[in-house]
Amino acid sequence: MPSICILSTVHSPTNTRVFHKEARAANSNYDVSYIVHNPPKDLDTEITFYSLGTAETRFKRWTHLLQAYRMAHSIDADIYHFHDPELLPVGILLKATTDGSVIYDAHEDYGFNALKYREWIPRMIRPWVAKAFPQIQSMLANRLDAVITTTESIAEQFRELGHQRVEVIHNFPKTEAISIGDPPVCSTHDVTLVYVGSFEHIHGLMPMLRLVQELHCRDIDVELWMLGSFGEERNKQHATEFIDHHELNDVIRFFGRIPYEDIFAYLHEADIGLCLVDQKRCEHALPTKIFEYLYAETPVVATDARSIRPYISDDVGRLVSQTSSQEQADAVLELVSDRERLSSMGKHGRHLVEQEYNWEQEAKKLLALYESLR
Repeated sequence: MPSICILSTVHSPTNTRVFHKEARAANSNYDVSYIVHNPPKDLDTEITFYSLGTAETRFKRWTHLLQAYRMAHSIDADIYHFHDPELLPVGILLKATTDGSVIYDAHEDYGFNALKYREWIPRMIRPWVAKAFPQIQSMLANRLDAVITTTESIAEQFRELGHQRVEVIHNFPKTEAISIGDPPVCSTHDVTLVYVGSFEHIHGLMPMLRLVQELHCRDIDVELWMLGSFGEERNKQHATEFIDHHELNDVIRFFGRIPYEDIFAYLHEADIGLCLVDQKRCEHALPTKIFEYLYAETPVVATDARSIRPYISDDVGRLVSQTSSQEQADAVLELVSDRERLSSMGKHGRHLVEQEYNWEQEAKKLLALYESLR
């Protein structure tokens, strides 16, 4: 059986896209090896894990790049598929020293607008890195066999720099094994908003809280369900201070991390799903949560960003400015003013995901790419 070696030094060993979607899709036709930090020991899978040990810091991670190369080289796979820009030098070495095809999976936008806000990059050199890295990334990736992106707009950036083999594999939800059960909690307010994901400023943490405040000031009986966790302690502090100051403790509920198969019951019980990402920093991002909301028959209020715009028509949700709480509140109230229409929008969103915006369709594209490179 042909073989594929997947490498990631950044993502968790059971990352949804890398492991549950791509690795498991590949495992249907290939022997799959997965080089990663801290692999699980008791996971029931035919995928073979190779451990890079632990890496508590970004610097420690980088010291494992040579180890990752040596492991991958010893596997002698037909295809190498890596997921992090820091592995680009490893990909170049594998291309030069093995007979395998090499794929770079660019999950995120690493263009100027995205990188200039990365706080781990020292402020003094951040503009230079933001300007130089897209060119460096392109120069290295152009020596590989293919590039995978998660959105059309990121793919277009590569094509504009001369890349010929760019495949868009959207990060749509994996729905084949998902069923929507009874909600563990029921809405007790007139309007229930929901958000799933990490609680970060870039993902719209404060705009969501300000939206609830705006609706509260309009005497709307509203609540917000937050499914996930805070990425940084300071984000939690900012949110707590805002909630306490505006006396919103009774209407904003934090549920913590919810198992993936269980989140859809929460989403289905809510009226509207929120995706108020930073308009500039997420210009090329297409958050999976949008399609999770739609699959749960929950209309969406989302930022009017370039990559999101094609997917949010008026029959599944509304597009709004990320900076205008008034515009967001108007959109919410317009949607919930007609419950019959809201239900119809939810059913239409579910149909779109079942027919088109799902991982099962994207997996076919991934396997076709693998087959073409053998």
